Amino acid sequence: MHTLSDQFSDALEFLAAVARNPNFEPAEVERIRGLRLDRIRRRQDEPAEIASIHLAEAVFGTHPYGVPLTGTSESVARLGSRELAEFWAAHVRPAAATLVICGDVDPARAIEDIERYFGDWAGPETTIDAVPPIEARPVQSGTVLLVDRPSSKQTELRVAGMGLARGASDEIPALMMNAILGGLFNSRINLNLREDKGWTYGARTVFVRRRAAGPFVLLTAVDTDVTARAYEQICAEFALMRESRPTDEELSFAANALTLSLPLQFETVGQIAGRRVESVTYGLPDDYWETFPDAVRAVTVDDVTAAARRYLAPENLVLLAVGEVAQFADELGGLGSVQVIPASAPEAEPHPQ
Repeated sequence: MHTLSDQFSDALEFLAAVARNPNFEPAEVERIRGLRLDRIRRRQDEPAEIASIHLAEAVFGTHPYGVPLTGTSESVARLGSRELAEFWAAHVRPAAATLVICGDVDPARAIEDIERYFGDWAGPETTIDAVPPIEARPVQSGTVLLVDRPSSKQTELRVAGMGLARGASDEIPALMMNAILGGLFNSRINLNLREDKGWTYGARTVFVRRRAAGPFVLLTAVDTDVTARAYEQICAEFALMRESRPTDEELSFAANALTLSLPLQFETVGQIAGRRVESVTYGLPDDYWETFPDAVRAVTVDDVTAAARRYLAPENLVLLAVGEVAQFADELGGLGSVQVIPASAPEAEPHPQ
């Protein structure tokens, strides 16, 4: 909630009412369900969305991370006021909640208001920290998935594998490796595919960090007729990242990118609160952001190479292309076990968490 400081007490009372006693009005549930179902239908027409859905399933299988966050048409259709209220009661409880306040608010007055509106909130003592992170695992590694969309002018390309959890011991070396490979505009893959070859408007790589290991993903879109050549260049860049040491210039550039922009993430009260929420959610040390720059500067070229070898191993990566498969299927056959699948998204059962 974002509010004026002089409205803090009234705003907190409203926040407490919403958190403790949401009513999930049937008419509102029906309205939101209609919007969500429309969004799910529209995703079937977007190549980038189709790629995301199939890629998640390929990497995580039936694990919750393999199911679209928006749900499926079947799962969303089953959700009503009762189901939402039951879920809220089961998962939103004081022992698992953290209240973060950032702004021009008197601490003593804030404590009084918190006691007034949340002091008698009761519930089970189980906290989110008592639930172990879910161990995700790849289920179709070393696979080339081709999603057929006849007459597509472009191909959405993805390469993905198991990444790392937020706060993992090798998180910062992995972020440095990613910045050099594809996390920045001047990264190797973007300079190759966009600036040198002119095949794409942009290519990037990212670690999606969660409580359990999220995916590592390369994302780009290229003209159909260069699909196979683009994949060859991507695989070559991955191999180079694994087998050769980054230059001192690359290491310095990546470190500067990760650290010099850090103050921009703490400019507003919303950003400051967000960083604290991030720390609570992922169990980060209280001094995580204070020590982050020094930790980044301490990363060596050997650390970066080790991270590349860990996360870019070809046998652990799934290749996916969404486009006119007939134009490039034969050329991609040498990259792995090819599987052609329809463009319609999988209708998997959602996990309750």
